Amino acid sequence: MSSNNGKKPTAIYESRFLKHQDITYTIVLYIQTLFNIICSFCIFYIFVNIILSIKQDFKLKTEEHIHALHEERMSCTNSFIANRCADSDRVPAIENLCNQWASCMNRDTAVAQ
Repeated sequence: MSSNNGKKPTAIYESRFLKHQDITYTIVLYIQTLFNIICSFCIFYIFVNIILSIKQDFKLKTEEHIHALHEERMSCTNSFIANRCADSDRVPAIENLCNQWASCMNRDTAVAQ
């Protein structure tokens, strides 16, 4: 009987080992999956921030361009008024300038948007 008692604990240990031999592999798979998910979210976050930054840069450049067009339009309007181009008695020497200022001050800034 003592020989059976010696084999029985080894058999139980081997049985438990065989049942749980894949636990470490399963844990590693879960850790790998979690790591992949975290990396994917980080890459997605970076990608979205890059896209949003580019969009913000375009918006800023558009606003700067519109502001510059508005300033140019105001300058043309001031020159048009200061040189009395609206009057019927325009000076013939500045007729071309008056026409340029008129077209400049009537320019639509919505096209720049």
